[in-house]
Amino acid sequence: MSKLIFALPILTLALVLSSCDTVQTAPQRGGEKIDTGTMYPVPSGRGHSEDSGLVLAYEFITPNGDRLTDDGMCRLRLVETSMRKSYFMQIDKTKTAAFVALPAGHYETVRMGCGITKTWDVGDIFKGGFQIETGSASYAGKVSFVFKKNDLQVVERASRKQSATGYSDAVAVVPAGLKLVSAFNLMPLTEEMASQGQNASGFDVNAKGLASGPQLNALLNQLRQCEPKSKDPLQFGRLDYTAQYKSGKFTDFSSKKDANAFNDSFRGCVQDTLAGFRPPAGEVEIHVVY
Repeated sequence: MSKLIFALPILTLALVLSSCDTVQTAPQRGGEKIDTGTMYPVPSGRGHSEDSGLVLAYEFITPNGDRLTDDGMCRLRLVETSMRKSYFMQIDKTKTAAFVALPAGHYETVRMGCGITKTWDVGDIFKGGFQIETGSASYAGKVSFVFKKNDLQVVERASRKQSATGYSDAVAVVPAGLKLVSAFNLMPLTEEMASQGQNASGFDVNAKGLASGPQLNALLNQLRQCEPKSKDPLQFGRLDYTAQYKSGKFTDFSSKKDANAFNDSFRGCVQDTLAGFRPPAGEVEIHVVY
Protein backbone atom coordinates (compact mmCIF):
# COMPACT_ATOMS: atom_id res chain seq x y z
CA MET A 1 0.00 0.00 0.00
CA SER A 2 1.27 3.42 -0.82
CA LYS A 3 0.15 6.47 1.06
CA LEU A 4 0.12 10.08 0.02
CA ILE A 5 -0.96 12.71 2.49
CA PHE A 6 -1.74 16.32 1.78
CA ALA A 7 -2.39 18.69 4.65
CA LEU A 8 -3.65 22.19 3.95
CA PRO A 9 -1.01 24.81 4.78
CA ILE A 10 -1.72 27.48 7.33
CA LEU A 11 -1.61 30.83 5.64
CA THR A 12 -0.71 33.91 7.59
CA LEU A 13 -1.47 36.44 4.91
CA ALA A 14 -4.30 38.82 5.58
CA LEU A 15 -7.65 38.28 3.89
CA VAL A 16 -6.74 34.89 2.38
CA LEU A 17 -9.12 31.97 2.97
CA SER A 18 -7.48 28.80 4.25
CA SER A 19 -7.81 26.22 6.98
CA CYS A 20 -6.62 28.85 9.44
CA ASP A 21 -7.21 32.38 8.21
CA THR A 22 -5.72 35.57 9.58
CA VAL A 23 -7.50 38.88 9.15
CA GLN A 24 -5.50 42.04 9.78
CA THR A 25 -7.45 44.71 11.57
CA ALA A 26 -7.58 48.36 10.56
CA PRO A 27 -6.03 51.05 12.77
CA GLN A 28 -7.98 51.95 15.89
CA ARG A 29 -10.84 54.33 15.19
CA GLY A 30 -10.22 56.76 18.01
CA GLY A 31 -13.30 58.88 17.35
CA GLU A 32 -15.75 56.04 17.92
CA LYS A 33 -16.70 55.01 21.42
CA ILE A 34 -18.30 51.82 22.64
CA ASP A 35 -20.16 52.09 25.93
CA THR A 36 -19.62 48.63 27.43
CA GLY A 37 -21.46 49.55 30.60
CA THR A 38 -24.80 49.08 28.83
CA MET A 39 -24.80 46.59 25.99
CA TYR A 40 -27.81 45.00 24.39
CA PRO A 41 -28.01 42.06 21.96
CA VAL A 42 -29.76 44.37 19.49
CA PRO A 43 -30.28 48.14 19.37
CA SER A 44 -32.95 49.53 21.66
CA GLY A 45 -36.42 49.36 20.11
CA ARG A 46 -35.56 46.51 17.74
CA GLY A 47 -35.83 43.48 19.98
CA HIS A 48 -35.89 39.96 18.59
CA SER A 49 -37.07 36.69 20.12
CA GLU A 50 -34.60 33.83 20.38
CA ASP A 51 -35.98 31.71 17.52
CA SER A 52 -32.85 32.21 15.40
CA GLY A 53 -29.40 33.66 15.77
CA LEU A 54 -25.62 33.44 15.51
CA VAL A 55 -23.32 31.40 17.76
CA LEU A 56 -19.56 31.87 17.84
CA ALA A 57 -16.77 30.05 19.69
CA TYR A 58 -13.77 32.21 20.51
CA GLU A 59 -10.66 32.82 22.57
CA PHE A 60 -8.68 35.90 23.60
CA ILE A 61 -4.95 35.30 23.37
CA THR A 62 -1.58 37.06 23.17
CA PRO A 63 0.66 36.94 20.06
CA ASN A 64 2.49 34.07 21.79
CA GLY A 65 -0.70 32.08 22.10
CA ASP A 66 -1.17 32.58 25.85
CA ARG A 67 -4.75 33.01 26.99
CA LEU A 68 -5.64 36.49 28.28
CA THR A 69 -6.68 36.44 31.92
CA ASP A 70 -8.27 39.88 32.24
CA ASP A 71 -12.03 40.13 32.34
CA GLY A 72 -14.17 42.60 30.45
CA MET A 73 -16.67 42.80 27.65
CA CYS A 74 -16.43 43.41 23.94
CA ARG A 75 -19.11 43.58 21.33
CA LEU A 76 -19.19 42.69 17.67
CA ARG A 77 -21.29 44.81 15.35
CA LEU A 78 -23.25 42.82 12.75
CA VAL A 79 -25.14 44.35 9.83
CA GLU A 80 -28.07 42.75 8.00
CA THR A 81 -27.13 43.41 4.40
CA SER A 82 -30.52 44.00 2.76
CA MET A 83 -31.84 46.63 5.19
CA ARG A 84 -28.45 47.68 6.64
CA LYS A 85 -29.75 47.26 10.20
CA SER A 86 -27.16 46.87 12.96
CA TYR A 87 -27.14 44.27 15.72
CA PHE A 88 -24.57 43.60 18.43
CA MET A 89 -23.11 40.41 19.88
CA GLN A 90 -21.78 40.64 23.42
CA ILE A 91 -18.45 38.84 23.84
CA ASP A 92 -17.36 38.10 27.40
CA LYS A 93 -13.58 37.66 27.59
CA THR A 94 -13.97 35.11 30.38
CA LYS A 95 -16.20 32.85 28.27
CA THR A 96 -15.52 30.64 25.24
CA ALA A 97 -18.71 31.10 23.21
CA ALA A 98 -21.52 33.60 22.66
CA PHE A 99 -24.99 33.59 21.11
CA VAL A 100 -26.99 36.53 19.84
CA ALA A 101 -30.60 36.40 18.65
CA LEU A 102 -30.99 37.67 15.07
CA PRO A 103 -33.83 37.63 12.56
CA ALA A 104 -33.39 35.52 9.43
CA GLY A 105 -31.22 37.13 6.76
CA HIS A 106 -27.73 37.63 5.40
CA TYR A 107 -25.20 39.43 7.61
CA GLU A 108 -21.67 40.76 7.63
CA THR A 109 -19.32 41.78 10.43
CA VAL A 110 -18.33 45.43 10.66
CA ARG A 111 -16.48 46.45 13.81
CA MET A 112 -15.49 45.16 17.22
CA GLY A 113 -15.29 47.32 20.32
CA CYS A 114 -13.74 46.68 23.74
CA GLY A 115 -13.72 49.08 26.66
CA ILE A 116 -14.84 52.64 26.14
CA THR A 117 -12.66 53.94 23.30
CA LYS A 118 -11.23 50.88 21.56
CA THR A 119 -12.88 50.00 18.25
CA TRP A 120 -11.44 47.99 15.35
CA ASP A 121 -12.46 47.26 11.79
CA VAL A 122 -13.12 43.49 11.50
CA GLY A 123 -15.16 43.47 8.31
CA ASP A 124 -13.30 40.55 6.80
CA ILE A 125 -13.64 37.99 9.59
CA PHE A 126 -16.25 36.21 7.48
CA LYS A 127 -15.60 37.33 3.94
CA GLY A 128 -18.85 36.97 2.04
CA GLY A 129 -20.90 37.17 5.22
CA PHE A 130 -23.04 34.54 6.91
CA GLN A 131 -26.67 33.43 6.95
CA ILE A 132 -29.37 33.12 9.60
CA GLU A 133 -32.58 31.10 9.16
CA THR A 134 -35.61 30.86 11.43
CA GLY A 135 -35.51 28.00 13.93
CA SER A 136 -31.72 27.63 13.78
CA ALA A 137 -28.55 28.84 15.43
CA SER A 138 -25.91 29.48 12.77
CA TYR A 139 -22.47 28.33 13.93
CA ALA A 140 -19.66 30.40 12.42
CA GLY A 141 -16.86 28.29 13.90
CA LYS A 142 -14.14 29.48 16.24
CA VAL A 143 -12.05 32.65 16.06
CA SER A 144 -9.02 33.83 18.00
CA PHE A 145 -8.79 37.50 18.99
CA VAL A 146 -5.08 38.21 19.29
CA PHE A 147 -4.27 41.15 21.58
CA LYS A 148 -0.99 42.88 22.34
CA LYS A 149 -1.54 44.77 25.57
CA ASN A 150 -4.89 46.48 24.96
CA ASP A 151 -4.79 46.53 21.17
CA LEU A 152 -6.33 43.96 18.87
CA GLN A 153 -3.60 42.86 16.45
CA VAL A 154 -5.28 40.23 14.28
CA VAL A 155 -8.34 38.00 14.19
CA GLU A 156 -7.59 34.40 13.27
CA ARG A 157 -10.35 32.21 11.92
CA ALA A 158 -9.65 28.80 13.42
CA SER A 159 -8.78 25.61 11.58
CA ARG A 160 -11.37 22.91 10.87
CA LYS A 161 -10.11 20.94 13.87
CA GLN A 162 -10.38 23.91 16.23
CA SER A 163 -13.89 24.78 15.03
CA ALA A 164 -14.95 21.17 15.55
CA THR A 165 -13.52 21.28 19.07
CA GLY A 166 -15.30 24.57 19.77
CA TYR A 167 -18.64 23.05 18.77
CA SER A 168 -19.35 21.80 22.31
CA ASP A 169 -18.80 25.31 23.70
CA ALA A 170 -21.21 26.67 21.10
CA VAL A 171 -23.89 24.10 21.92
CA ALA A 172 -23.75 25.07 25.59
CA VAL A 173 -24.88 28.68 24.93
CA VAL A 174 -27.56 28.04 22.29
CA PRO A 175 -31.17 28.36 23.53
CA ALA A 176 -33.07 25.08 23.83
CA GLY A 177 -35.05 24.11 20.76
CA LEU A 178 -32.74 25.61 18.15
CA LYS A 179 -30.92 23.28 15.77
CA LEU A 180 -27.33 24.13 14.87
CA VAL A 181 -26.45 24.75 11.22
CA SER A 182 -23.44 26.05 9.33
CA ALA A 183 -23.52 29.84 9.17
CA PHE A 184 -22.29 29.65 5.59
CA ASN A 185 -24.43 27.02 3.85
CA LEU A 186 -27.16 26.32 6.47
CA MET A 187 -26.38 22.59 6.46
CA PRO A 188 -27.30 20.85 9.78
CA LEU A 189 -24.48 20.15 12.23
CA THR A 190 -24.27 17.19 14.61
CA GLU A 191 -22.10 15.88 17.44
CA GLU A 192 -20.92 13.07 15.16
CA MET A 193 -19.66 15.60 12.61
CA ALA A 194 -17.85 17.49 15.37
CA SER A 195 -16.21 14.30 16.60
CA GLN A 196 -15.14 13.27 13.08
CA GLY A 197 -13.97 16.79 12.27
CA GLN A 198 -11.53 16.84 15.17
CA ASN A 199 -9.38 14.37 13.19
CA ALA A 200 -9.68 16.12 9.82
CA SER A 201 -7.18 18.30 8.02
CA GLY A 202 -6.59 18.24 4.27
CA PHE A 203 -6.94 15.46 1.72
CA ASP A 204 -5.48 12.12 2.79
CA VAL A 205 -5.18 9.64 -0.10
CA ASN A 206 -4.28 5.96 0.28
CA ALA A 207 -3.83 3.60 -2.66
CA LYS A 208 -3.76 -0.18 -2.98
CA GLY A 209 -2.36 -1.58 -6.21
CA LEU A 210 -0.85 1.76 -7.25
CA ALA A 211 2.50 3.13 -6.16
CA SER A 212 3.07 6.75 -5.22
CA GLY A 213 4.01 8.82 -8.21
CA PRO A 214 2.77 11.25 -10.89
CA GLN A 215 -0.70 9.69 -11.17
CA LEU A 216 -1.50 10.00 -7.47
CA ASN A 217 -0.05 13.51 -7.42
CA ALA A 218 -2.30 14.46 -10.33
CA LEU A 219 -5.32 12.98 -8.53
CA LEU A 220 -4.50 14.97 -5.42
CA ASN A 221 -4.22 18.19 -7.41
CA GLN A 222 -7.62 17.53 -8.97
CA LEU A 223 -9.18 16.89 -5.56
CA ARG A 224 -7.74 20.15 -4.27
CA GLN A 225 -9.58 21.98 -7.04
CA CYS A 226 -12.86 20.83 -5.46
CA GLU A 227 -12.29 22.96 -2.36
CA PRO A 228 -13.48 26.30 -3.82
CA LYS A 229 -16.78 24.59 -4.66
CA SER A 230 -17.49 24.16 -0.95
CA LYS A 231 -18.21 27.90 -0.49
CA ASP A 232 -18.05 27.21 3.23
CA PRO A 233 -15.19 28.48 5.42
CA LEU A 234 -16.36 26.18 8.23
CA GLN A 235 -15.86 22.87 6.36
CA PHE A 236 -17.44 20.99 9.24
CA GLY A 237 -16.99 17.25 9.62
CA ARG A 238 -15.22 14.54 7.64
CA LEU A 239 -15.59 12.88 4.24
CA ASP A 240 -14.44 9.26 3.79
CA TYR A 241 -14.73 7.58 0.35
CA THR A 242 -13.27 4.35 -1.02
CA ALA A 243 -13.30 3.87 -4.81
CA GLN A 244 -12.65 0.62 -6.70
CA TYR A 245 -11.04 0.28 -10.16
CA LYS A 246 -10.58 -2.66 -12.50
CA SER A 247 -8.79 -2.80 -15.85
CA GLY A 248 -8.03 0.90 -15.60
CA LYS A 249 -11.65 1.98 -15.08
CA PHE A 250 -13.76 3.03 -12.11
CA THR A 251 -16.26 0.35 -11.03
CA ASP A 252 -17.98 1.66 -7.90
CA PHE A 253 -17.63 3.11 -4.42
CA SER A 254 -17.25 0.32 -1.89
CA SER A 255 -17.73 2.87 0.89
CA LYS A 256 -19.03 6.44 1.19
CA LYS A 257 -19.22 8.06 4.61
CA ASP A 258 -20.45 11.63 4.84
CA ALA A 259 -20.28 12.69 8.48
CA ASN A 260 -20.06 16.31 7.38
CA ALA A 261 -21.92 19.48 6.46
CA PHE A 262 -20.25 19.88 3.07
CA ASN A 263 -22.53 20.99 0.27
CA ASP A 264 -23.52 18.84 -2.70
CA SER A 265 -21.17 20.69 -5.07
CA PHE A 266 -18.11 19.75 -3.02
CA ARG A 267 -19.19 16.13 -2.48
CA GLY A 268 -20.13 15.78 -6.13
CA CYS A 269 -16.79 17.17 -7.25
CA VAL A 270 -14.89 14.64 -5.11
CA GLN A 271 -17.04 11.78 -6.38
CA ASP A 272 -16.70 12.85 -10.03
CA THR A 273 -12.95 13.25 -9.67
CA LEU A 274 -12.59 9.72 -8.29
CA ALA A 275 -14.95 8.29 -10.92
CA GLY A 276 -12.92 9.95 -13.68
CA PHE A 277 -9.56 8.71 -12.41
CA ARG A 278 -7.86 6.19 -14.72
CA PRO A 279 -5.19 4.07 -12.98
CA PRO A 280 -3.13 1.43 -14.79
CA ALA A 281 -4.70 -1.93 -15.66
CA GLY A 282 -5.31 -4.25 -12.74
CA GLU A 283 -7.25 -3.92 -9.51
CA VAL A 284 -6.79 -0.65 -7.67
CA GLU A 285 -8.41 0.81 -4.56
CA ILE A 286 -8.28 4.52 -3.71
CA HIS A 287 -9.24 5.68 -0.20
CA VAL A 288 -9.82 9.43 0.24
CA VAL A 289 -10.41 11.21 3.53
CA TYR A 290 -11.04 14.95 3.90
